[in-house]
Amino acid sequence: MLGTAVSACGSAAPGGSSRLPLQPCTVGTIAWARCGSLSVLENPAKPDGRHISIRVVVLPARGSKRASDPLFYFDGGPGGAASDPVTVEWAAKAFQSLNVDRDMVFVDQRGTGGSNMMECQALMGLGYTSAGGLPTPAAVTSAAKACLSSTAAAGDPAMYTTPMFVDDVDQVRAALGYRSIDLYGVSYGVTSALTYIQRHGAHVRAAVLDSGSLLDTRLWERMAASLQASLDSVLTRCAADARCGAAYPHLSTQLAAVIARVTASPLTVSFPDTRTGKTVTSTLNEATFASALSSMLGNTEEMAQLPAFVYTAYLGEWPLLAQNLASSAQTDDPQTTYVMARTIECSDAWAQQDPAAAAAEGGSSVFTTMEVDNATLQQEFCAAWPAAIGASGTVSTDAPVVFLNGTADPADPPANVAGAIATMPNSLIVPVQGYGHWQLSQDSSGCLAREASTFIARGVPSAAADWPCAQHPPFPPFSFG
Repeated sequence: MLGTAVSACGSAAPGGSSRLPLQPCTVGTIAWARCGSLSVLENPAKPDGRHISIRVVVLPARGSKRASDPLFYFDGGPGGAASDPVTVEWAAKAFQSLNVDRDMVFVDQRGTGGSNMMECQALMGLGYTSAGGLPTPAAVTSAAKACLSSTAAAGDPAMYTTPMFVDDVDQVRAALGYRSIDLYGVSYGVTSALTYIQRHGAHVRAAVLDSGSLLDTRLWERMAASLQASLDSVLTRCAADARCGAAYPHLSTQLAAVIARVTASPLTVSFPDTRTGKTVTSTLNEATFASALSSMLGNTEEMAQLPAFVYTAYLGEWPLLAQNLASSAQTDDPQTTYVMARTIECSDAWAQQDPAAAAAEGGSSVFTTMEVDNATLQQEFCAAWPAAIGASGTVSTDAPVVFLNGTADPADPPANVAGAIATMPNSLIVPVQGYGHWQLSQDSSGCLAREASTFIARGVPSAAADWPCAQHPPFPPFSFG
């Protein structure tokens, strides 16, 4: 059993002997974790080439009876490191009932966290600048080349793909001696979990996929429409709420007036950059205002602030808007980003963008201009980035799978997984009414996490009746500040 393996650093694990020694470690506030690393080839086609270390954290089952199937956690991003203390603590709490008799395993994706992390400051300079516009194609190409030059000694970006990562995960699975595993993935973690099923499905017992899309669903081309649907959902929910409806009876009309104003005559707004402490002056136009709006559609806590934000903008008082710009709009101060994230964005099918397709999909959405700009920027960048083979295609499995997708998710609504049943006959799509992105984290009651844990523990196909919490989930009250 792995409980013995982790304490003995290599004795028998469920399904066989462990080839990945684990040592006691503390992760955040969790003092009973076990940590280790597995050496893998950066390029499997070059057996004499560079090896990289893949960081692994295991939370051993704490009960006396240990199930043979652990829960593997697939983090979001791309760029999230699964072993990050905040992530591990959240997952340990969300799945505490499963962790009684199941190990939980966290694997840092290659290029992140403790798995040969590679990052570039120059890349985060790409986006809407403080002048309110996009960088020139020459600036985009220059940033890509600067990053490639600065990280050349650390790794080959073409090797930091989704398929490469899931092959690492399967090596970890085998090294720990597990034959069958359960999966939980969130956001991009759904992409990587689906890719794992596609490539190593024989080892998958059950999976909960939270807020993701199918591998060939070009979700970023659909983003303007998804964002608009999310915004409309919040406005409708406000109108139906007694207090919100009374406070903001004309919110849709007022929002349209604000958008018309900043589109016809862009404004100059000053706000503090929370990363530098400096005052930044930004041009507020159609795209930058849409960016600020989109930053409030991620989850229910942020959605609760949107009506007050819109009303304040309508009154011409911009403090709340400035706060959102400070957290969502790109300033001239570069941040770090991950090389692997750029490789994945340029190689995975779901991330591909064509400006004309983004315009057609977006239609009259207030977010269309912003998303067309984003598509243009991505095409320019990817033209200067090394080509790689990413995740794509259909996923076929008979394993029980549940997709949790918020009906107001601005990126991954239920429509983005609608075709799953064709090749995943034991899959179920659970629409979580009114929720945005990452269902389990938004549910303050913990009910969805309990239902997810029950599904994984049973390991059999699920039905809509097993997920009553998704019909009427709790919402935080709307803000009126």
